[in-house]
Amino acid sequence: MSTLENLLSPLCMAIREKTYKSKQAAFNVYLDQILMAKEHYSWVQIADYINTSTNNNVDSISYKNMTDRAKKKYKE
Repeated sequence: MSTLENLLSPLCMAIREKTYKSKQAAFNVYLDQILMAKEHYSWVQIADYINTSTNNNVDSISYKNMTDRAKKKYKE
């Protein structure tokens, strides 16, 4: 099992460094890693890790919604 750090540190780095124009764009790119993290961790754990790593304060429901939007975009 991969740790949250192994799975989500590239996403967090992209958010911190503003590599993409928005968090949603970053979620679109790192969707596979987010989905792998979700297999082993709750949305609260994922949100806590992302918030801690990026100095943000976004609730877990918002991160779940961003993931759902990324999945819809991936299907198109």
